[in-house]
Amino acid sequence: MGRESTGEGRAVSPADGGARVGCDATGGAEALAPARVAPPPFPPVPAPLQAVKTRHELRRKRDVMMIVAQGLEKTYTSGGRPLPVLRDIDLEVAPESFVAVVGPSGSGKTTLLGLLAGLDVPSAGRVVLDGQDLFALTEDERAGFRAERVGFVFQTFHLLPTLTALENVLVPLELRGGGRGLRSRATELLDHVGLGDRMHHYPAQLSGGEQQRVALARAFANQPRILFADEPTGNLDQETGAAIVAMLGELNREARTTLVMVTHDHALAERAHRIVRLAGGCIVADEEAGAPAPSADGTDSAAPRP
Repeated sequence: MGRESTGEGRAVSPADGGARVGCDATGGAEALAPARVAPPPFPPVPAPLQAVKTRHELRRKRDVMMIVAQGLEKTYTSGGRPLPVLRDIDLEVAPESFVAVVGPSGSGKTTLLGLLAGLDVPSAGRVVLDGQDLFALTEDERAGFRAERVGFVFQTFHLLPTLTALENVLVPLELRGGGRGLRSRATELLDHVGLGDRMHHYPAQLSGGEQQRVALARAFANQPRILFADEPTGNLDQETGAAIVAMLGELNREARTTLVMVTHDHALAERAHRIVRLAGGCIVADEEAGAPAPSADGTDSAAPRP
């Protein structure tokens, strides 16, 4: 079972790559920390100096963090009225870390993932991914950026039904272009996920777990620096889902990729280094999870890399 938001997990500090817990006074979940008496106010910082300070702080975080979200909001219109889905999200994710995002249905998990990946545009705020301000780019430029640096794993696999497992893994490699060795790379990845004898089968000839393993191989084909996984075990039974997440974590460690995974399963979330909890469109907790976080040299703190 995953820890409750007031549980014993240590809160993640900003130095580790953390999140600001809670929303502002305009609505949403409240911060879990007890209220503190505010110190006497300092004189206000002049607006031009404050803007310079904000730009400097963002530049510093770009150099340190793989993902930085600041003041992120998303509001849709329903029946002519605004429907806020995310409110005032501040989140930082360190390189090579594995972060699980959990929360009840409708809490904004998938919306947050789409904004962090640049698949959708926020109503307010900004996202810096691997040093690049995503929404300073055009839609075509964001698509090119994702093709080079970002991988995806989806709940519904999104395999092309008329292509074999091998051909599905080859698609991102061929789209990016890489000359020789593409087929060898795809074959190696399928071998690595245990499908060396199934690579010429079509998706309809594969089980759900096998299809998701093809999707994992495809996601890592271009050696992405960041991988987003949206409910990767949602269509699988518990045992198969646990095996898929274990494989995802193994591939992630070997590729030294930054991984952000949305999941409804708290037991699977404990395999991450860190758990971010959403409720009502706000971050209500940010805690260390069960898996050891990577050390400064990129290895797990629990054991040396082989």
